[in-house]
Amino acid sequence: MVEKLKELKQRTNMTNQQIAEKSGIPESTVARIFSGKTPNPTILTVVSIVRAMGGTAEDLYAISVQLGFAGDPAPAEEPPASSAEKEDASGLSEAMYHQILSLYQSEIRKKDLWLKRMFWFLVCLLAVILIVLLVDLLCPTVGFFRGL
Repeated sequence: MVEKLKELKQRTNMTNQQIAEKSGIPESTVARIFSGKTPNPTILTVVSIVRAMGGTAEDLYAISVQLGFAGDPAPAEEPPASSAEKEDASGLSEAMYHQILSLYQSEIRKKDLWLKRMFWFLVCLLAVILIVLLVDLLCPTVGFFRGL
């Protein structure tokens, strides 16, 4: 992944500071990613860096495969000469948009799972606090509220 990012950086002749300014990511984070000290950056950080360097969706997809966010691409086949494969003004095909969309969807699913876990943890914590409070109030000889 770092090699692909370095290739893109060399193609664009950008410095870490320029990438940081364009992407909105701290320069120290950009430097750690390019040096390999951050072994597992988030997909959003990588997307921001690639977009700041003017990378294409193909660059992003190649990096995401190396990060493990997408499966290996299908073997290269000649695209049909029909208009079924539409391209926009930047030359990105509809298939590339779907690949990027699937990357975002997988990240959203991961974050949703963590949000559900955090919600249930907080519900359990609140239940424990309420039980302790009820025991404290119902047993006047034990706890904080003694003989009020």
